[in-house]
Amino acid sequence: MVSAGLNPAPGTNSSQECPRSGGRGRPERPPLLGTLGFMVWLNSVKATSWGFVALAFVAYAALLVFANQIFFEQNWQRPIDGVTHGLVEASLQVGVLFFLGIGALFRWVGKLGWHDLALMRSKLLSGIGWTLAVWVVAQLVQLLQSGADVAWASAWSTHQVGGFLGQIFGNALQEEIFFRAFLISQIFLLLRAGGKRRAVPALIAALIISQMLFAVMHAPNRLYNGRYDSFEAVWQDQAALFIAGLFLSGYFLLTNNLFFAVGVHALANRPMPLVEGANFQVLTEPLLAFLIFLALWRRWRRAPQTKPG
Repeated sequence: MVSAGLNPAPGTNSSQECPRSGGRGRPERPPLLGTLGFMVWLNSVKATSWGFVALAFVAYAALLVFANQIFFEQNWQRPIDGVTHGLVEASLQVGVLFFLGIGALFRWVGKLGWHDLALMRSKLLSGIGWTLAVWVVAQLVQLLQSGADVAWASAWSTHQVGGFLGQIFGNALQEEIFFRAFLISQIFLLLRAGGKRRAVPALIAALIISQMLFAVMHAPNRLYNGRYDSFEAVWQDQAALFIAGLFLSGYFLLTNNLFFAVGVHALANRPMPLVEGANFQVLTEPLLAFLIFLALWRRWRRAPQTKPG
């Protein structure tokens, strides 16, 4: 839970956000889970409107329908894929379409800047560093599990590298921008408009709504590909997608770094193993637990010390 005392309603000057005294003169504790940086960013984002959020969602859905039902079905990606030997594959090409279409909508209609989408240059190097660290840990875990039977993965092909680039600059990046940075922030701000709701309930609602939409957005393509052949298959996949969205939201919220969320999302889809069998999936829960522990430890370190008597 985030300390509501540190989260002013939209429009409040963030420079005034400092720990205030609690009841009976006691200093307020730092925000739980170490989300102060995230909340400062959240409250500094430019709010749009419910109409614009709906327009952006419809536009993104239309882009996905075009990509899956036309672009891929007609194999329009093959010429560039072939010329580059797989380095510029389908997901990366669709990523370009996303930035040309949805990016233009964000910029020219929503008047949103890089900061409003959590794409701050100051966060880039740390995001890359933490992503690399997670990848190294995944290799070490598999190495320890393999023991004497360790098998090294074959050299990465251009298609493997292209698949990872397609995640970093395509699928993973666009989904993190849209479902984590854009939807969470806009839903949060719109729920809090006029100071009607406190920060914590608004943030929880924003997380739930945005990640439900993340799951639902995947449904048409899965239905088209025959993956939803029963009600059980539908709810199991939707539940898995919703939970995956919450995990990715947690990585973003706890680190206040969208680039890190993009990195772990890309590794989940394209592990790029050095040791055969190494996969980010085994680190999903431990990583979130570690980030929560780290945040709680930082909160404890920042907690005001009360003098005896």
